[in-house]
Amino acid sequence: IEPEATQEPEPDRSIIEPEPGEPVKEPGPSPLPWIFGGIAIISAGLLLYAFLLRKNITVYESTGDENEFDKIGSLHLDPRKPDFRVDRFRKIPEGLIAVEIDGATARRLFGKTLSIHHYNHTLQHTVGAANASSYWFKLDLAPAAEPTQEAMS
Repeated sequence: IEPEATQEPEPDRSIIEPEPGEPVKEPGPSPLPWIFGGIAIISAGLLLYAFLLRKNITVYESTGDENEFDKIGSLHLDPRKPDFRVDRFRKIPEGLIAVEIDGATARRLFGKTLSIHHYNHTLQHTVGAANASSYWFKLDLAPAAEPTQEAMS
């Protein structure tokens, strides 16, 4: 006895092969390069924005103890225009402040004069050599006492 041969149904050729005279449709270009390219451009833009506008100065206000300071806030300082305002913080510092400049920015500012604006007066500080991590300096924001008429005579 021979086993019965099972016949597979023949596939519908109209789905696989086009009819004679009908144009053959080629698959279009893949959208994946456009998607990945767009994601790469957006990521590069965000990284550039983050590195160029990162906050590189931190300002601290004295608590009254000798070397105790509370953080007031952080700012972005452009090394090409080294000046900033300390009266733009929510809590405006008075008296003695400490300023911390991150190491990379301090190296770019080495030897330059930094202008610190506080209301209507400006203080200046020349940036010295920075160690590996950061550069610190202290400033007294209290305006200098103006000479009186008696002192001038």
